[in-house]
Amino acid sequence: MKNNTKKFKYGSMAVVYTALVIAAVLLLNIVVSALGNNFYSFFHIDMTKEQLFEISDTTRVLFDNMKSSLPEEEAKDLKVKIVFMSSETVLSNTSYVMLKQVYEMAKQYDEEFDFIDLEFIEPNKTPEKVQKYLLHSVDKTSQTISATDIYFEGPDGKYISVPYTLFYLTDSSLSSGDKYTLFNIENKMTSSILQLFSTDSIAYITTGHGEDTELSELRELLAIAGYTVKEIDLTKEDFDYEKGKLVIINSPKTDFGGINSDVNEVKKISDFIDYDKIPHHMLTFIDPEFSLNGKLSELVSLMQDYGIYYSASSVTEGASNALSDDKKTIVGTYITSDESNKNSQGLGYSFIKTIKELEIKTLIKNASALKIEATKSSSLSDAYYVDSIITISNSATVTNLENASQSYDTGYKTLLAISGRDIIVDNASTYTSYVLAGSSSSFISDEYLKSFGNRDIIYAALRAMSLNSIDPDVVNISYKQYLSEGLTITEGQQIIWTIAVTALLPVALSVVGVIVWVRRKNR
Repeated sequence: MKNNTKKFKYGSMAVVYTALVIAAVLLLNIVVSALGNNFYSFFHIDMTKEQLFEISDTTRVLFDNMKSSLPEEEAKDLKVKIVFMSSETVLSNTSYVMLKQVYEMAKQYDEEFDFIDLEFIEPNKTPEKVQKYLLHSVDKTSQTISATDIYFEGPDGKYISVPYTLFYLTDSSLSSGDKYTLFNIENKMTSSILQLFSTDSIAYITTGHGEDTELSELRELLAIAGYTVKEIDLTKEDFDYEKGKLVIINSPKTDFGGINSDVNEVKKISDFIDYDKIPHHMLTFIDPEFSLNGKLSELVSLMQDYGIYYSASSVTEGASNALSDDKKTIVGTYITSDESNKNSQGLGYSFIKTIKELEIKTLIKNASALKIEATKSSSLSDAYYVDSIITISNSATVTNLENASQSYDTGYKTLLAISGRDIIVDNASTYTSYVLAGSSSSFISDEYLKSFGNRDIIYAALRAMSLNSIDPDVVNISYKQYLSEGLTITEGQQIIWTIAVTALLPVALSVVGVIVWVRRKNR
């Protein structure tokens, strides 16, 4: 009986120790989870191959530039809220993987940037907190509340609403459905915050020549890049040289007035671009059929002043570089970095470096071929340096629309070009005026700006114009491949995780076992 009592006693103690160990493991799990939620960046390790969840230096530079542009007191007390229409518990356990990833990235922003806070609202429990998100959006439109939308609120109470799907990009083609393959969370999160502090810089879109001015996707990019969009009829209005920073000419059907017209619109544009006090820029997209028979001779002549030559031509690509049966929906060929070309200074390559590395397609449809002049003397003492961004491939054919029996010389091979002129003001500050030219208005169509590399190029150009910098580390926030792949870890990480899994836990259990054995032996 005594032995049975003793065995029962020791057995009970073993059960107690086992329960304590299990309780300790559960408690440790709770503590680590809590610390992970409150100190996300310290307790989480990004082991994905593409480092999907890392905040880049680009975001840090952009936020520093944004804060430096604000009045000192405003920058000091700056607060931005990232608002989710769900509780934090729901977001932590949601089956919507992409929404959860947006939430986890937002926690990193909250952890790293002291001016960013997170807020979680449950509309059913606190409907009064939701009302302002129906009325005060940046674009002045009324909103409906969705649990999967993310709201970015500035210090003035105005906000931007972004559906969680827009934090990813699709790799679409004309013959297949959308697939979420590009991780765009940092890009969208940073640009949405920047949009809250858009300046009064004006981007003019010309009218009066049959231009396409709808451009909803381009208008969104302009707002994100810090521009207020205004349409302008140059026969009746003049540019505001102080607030105006950019003029956009898209798919004109009739020519601009020149020296023999009642109003010299071309001179207004050239004077605006060549203004030597603050930088001014231009985006021009001309469709090939309107280059026929001198239909746009004044505008085409203006572009030649910046080293860019349009042609009345049609480009047909080889099967491997086209999507449509007629071979006129072209997958653009990205230029390579040419260190030997000192005239171009790598200008074009800076806009496509990121998307080229990720092999993201850029599309242009029904395009003509452009020719560029590497350096072009202007009417001023400064000269423009010109570079291609996208070209045709070696398998492409360029047909003369005015005479099919003739072909343009091999110099006509560019689809998208950039021209820049450095200007020194008062022997001190230096800035650059840019002219971006495309050979088809399709390049900035809503269809192609939604899902392809076109968006990345245009946004990089707008940021370069806004920041007066072509540094690709500043104007680009890299998209990252969003693929279902295994984890990629270094040999050192393998050793650490092997020790943690195979050694630490057994050692802990062994220590507990020794303690139990010693206590039982001494009783």
